[in-house]
Amino acid sequence: MPHFYHAKQNLLISTSYKVMYSRLVDEKSLDPVTASFLPLALNNGADYYVIVRSPCSRLLSFFNDKFRRNIRKKKPGKLSWQDCQRLFFQVLDLDQQTDDNSKLQRFLQTSYREFIDFLPGVYQRDVHLQPQCYLLNEIASALKSQRITAKLSNPGGQEPSMTLNLSKVTPYQLVHLESRSETTALARRSGINLGRKVNATQTLSLDEADISKSVDIGLWQKIYQLYHTDFNLLGYAQPLDKDDIGCFQHLPYVPV
Repeated sequence: MPHFYHAKQNLLISTSYKVMYSRLVDEKSLDPVTASFLPLALNNGADYYVIVRSPCSRLLSFFNDKFRRNIRKKKPGKLSWQDCQRLFFQVLDLDQQTDDNSKLQRFLQTSYREFIDFLPGVYQRDVHLQPQCYLLNEIASALKSQRITAKLSNPGGQEPSMTLNLSKVTPYQLVHLESRSETTALARRSGINLGRKVNATQTLSLDEADISKSVDIGLWQKIYQLYHTDFNLLGYAQPLDKDDIGCFQHLPYVPV
């Protein structure tokens, strides 16, 4: 999973694919690091942010990128297929003998509803579609049995060291991509312009007619069945009725 370190700000940022990944990769002040680096940076007093996104909007971003924008950009005779697109060949009844033009048309003819119906057979096999809780599991595994030294201020002015048990304390702050206040706070802390767009899906108008015809309570329930851990663990609320189905725009639920 993607992890980044801002050496100047002593700051860690972790994310999942299709969750501002392209923007972070493009940021020159950030260095990619492995999960094993996380406890070392935390021991050195780094602040830590983990960026998350509504599973619905993440799926919609994937669909618009891999089933629409990227397909429309492909040129005859110069086609290359991404691994995450090849995963869908079988469920789309495509094989090596299928000509490229037919493959392109099959992707473009696939509705958002069909895409969701195909997910159970493929979503565990690609990092763009795997649940975001996998990222939190990787972080927990990297920090397991590690002990982080923190300083606690007290009225006397002294700052005695205290060891935190990471099995009971979460050493990072969640940043919900839909929350302006949370993303603004991260932008200020990191000095990164998170609003700068580097991924075409951030500027591409959605296939609104296709999506609006497809999204209903039944479809949402299929998404929830696959990503229920993300919805619950990351704080995204369930829509209560058919008028609340715009889950790809759904704001995170913050318990009081």
